[in-house]
Amino acid sequence: MYKILLFFCFIAICTSCETPTGNRSLLPNSAGEVDEVLLIMDEDQWQNGKIGESVRNIFMRDFLLLPQPEPLLDLRQVIPREFLSLLQKASTILVVGNLDSGTDTADMINASLEKIPDSAEKRFFYFVRKDVWASPQQVIYIFGNTEEELLANLDQYKEKIIQQIYELEDQKALRNAYASGVSEGQSNFVSRTFDIKLDIPKSFVEVVKTDNFIWFREDLLEDVSNLFIYALPADGTIPLDVKKGIAMRDSVGKNYVQSQTPNSYMKTTFALEPVSKELLLDGQKIIETRGLWRMSEEFMGGPFINYLVHHKKTNQLLLVEGFVYAPASKKRKNMRRLETMIKNMDLD
Repeated sequence: MYKILLFFCFIAICTSCETPTGNRSLLPNSAGEVDEVLLIMDEDQWQNGKIGESVRNIFMRDFLLLPQPEPLLDLRQVIPREFLSLLQKASTILVVGNLDSGTDTADMINASLEKIPDSAEKRFFYFVRKDVWASPQQVIYIFGNTEEELLANLDQYKEKIIQQIYELEDQKALRNAYASGVSEGQSNFVSRTFDIKLDIPKSFVEVVKTDNFIWFREDLLEDVSNLFIYALPADGTIPLDVKKGIAMRDSVGKNYVQSQTPNSYMKTTFALEPVSKELLLDGQKIIETRGLWRMSEEFMGGPFINYLVHHKKTNQLLLVEGFVYAPASKKRKNMRRLETMIKNMDLD
């Protein structure tokens, strides 16, 4: 399972609260596309102020390493008076304002603060209420007493806020990925061959299978999502780093991911340098790498994400990768589906 835990500091200047509501079974189902966020914010601050500019720079910045720019999140801004029953079903709601502004948004934040015990004796920069008008739902309030304080809070804690947003959006992306159901046969083969638990959606079909490699793909109208798993005997002298992961994926590309054009195969492109970071999954070190691929003899390419791990149970280097080919459509949604599928694998 996805065991990369998110921690939030319950300290004086950075406190996140969850305010429970009543019976969730009585609430309507929440709505919204993956990574779609409803933003409640006063029009003038959104259109003309420094706060609106900061919110756009943080939450609508480019999603990491796509061939064409796409925003990290899709924000839909409304003012409090427009926040009616239909919009209240949004799964992720962001409320942003400074308390001294005297605006409708400030009144909305203050009204919710009053529902938190002893809130007047603490300093919050944001708090979260779960399942307020629908379920599952998170309503995230971000504020400061003044505009300057709000801007400072947004800048200092932007990554924690994005992690909070992804807490629910990852669940939505995962449900979307498995909308077709789970292929028990394919999933069991993966488990037997690589000693991991990784559910394969029924919409993904097998392309190539060997003793240490398997490749699945999902063909939709305008895009193709791919998932492969590749294992090699571990060599203690080789560091677990991004270079090893790139070498493994390029070996797979040259041997298996080819086209009808002679000598054309998938390879990593360095037009934009791949980006990697270390994670922990089931107590094991993971190298996550994001980058771009292309076909060696054609104008075809797209984004990829992979996890490289020294799988202790099998003493193998294991590479699990998702990559997308979607020349005529956006790619973030497919990448997020693949990302959450890979994050959700179990190495135990």
